[in-house]
Amino acid sequence: MSHPTLPLEFHELSSSLLPHLRSLNRILFPVKFPESYYNACLANPDNCILVCYHDRYIGVVHFTMLEDAVYINTVGVLASYRERGIGTQLLGIPISRAGDKTITLHVKSDDEDVIAWYTKRGFRQVERINNYYRRLGKDAVLLKWCRNSELGNRCDQPTN
Repeated sequence: MSHPTLPLEFHELSSSLLPHLRSLNRILFPVKFPESYYNACLANPDNCILVCYHDRYIGVVHFTMLEDAVYINTVGVLASYRERGIGTQLLGIPISRAGDKTITLHVKSDDEDVIAWYTKRGFRQVERINNYYRRLGKDAVLLKWCRNSELGNRCDQPTN
């Protein structure tokens, strides 16, 4: 079923938006984020983008720009707004800023729907990490995306 395009607004994190980020994280992710996480987000507000629809914050992407890579910390959209391309738009933000850098992220190894979603968007599984999510007792898979994969970069090879 196709949904109409929503008039979305994308906002960089600010201290006034921090309560919305906290609320989204509580709803979307199965972990409690420590205060240091939120401090890191505020220290680099252009790397934490919230999406708003009619004055309601409905999604978020947070990523870290490293010297030679981009690490995606979180991407999430409230359930009632999924299947409308919003997550793909959010994912496009770190991809557009990555340049030639490799993009990586971790996903719970048993979350097949999320792995399939990223795979559909060009990510590949490169490594399984036992007990990565210790508090959840879950393994993770490392997913990797390379802008130049069609030029011969080996995005399917584990990173060191």
